[in-house]
Amino acid sequence: MIIAKELPELQESGFYPPARYVVTPFAPQLSWLFVEMWEVFKPLMNSSSKIEFFGRLANAANREIARASDPADVKELLSAVIHEGFSITDELDAGTFKYLDVALGNTIYDDLIDQAEREGYLSVEETKKWFSDRGFS
Repeated sequence: MIIAKELPELQESGFYPPARYVVTPFAPQLSWLFVEMWEVFKPLMNSSSKIEFFGRLANAANREIARASDPADVKELLSAVIHEGFSITDELDAGTFKYLDVALGNTIYDDLIDQAEREGYLSVEETKKWFSDRGFS
């Protein structure tokens, strides 16, 4: 998983699959958030589930980057990633957090979820209300 301001020149990956990238002008802020979230989740993860954890955070960031009408909104980007962290927490608490034991080709369980299944996910407005209801502004 690589967070960068610009996509580097890609090289053939050889033995290892290509990395999962998040490209954003807010790479330092997003990297900081990933590190902080990892400190919280590390005791709950194993070597397989941590790949899903970081992959899901990256997928959430990339979905927000693709969705955003204003790519210069760091608050929206970080909020989307934090929201995914809360979703992971809920799944861990419920015993429903799913991950692949082996991430062949850098594939994670979240990559296999069809967009139709994501329709139940919160919209940006619903996410803002979700945070607001919990005292975040």
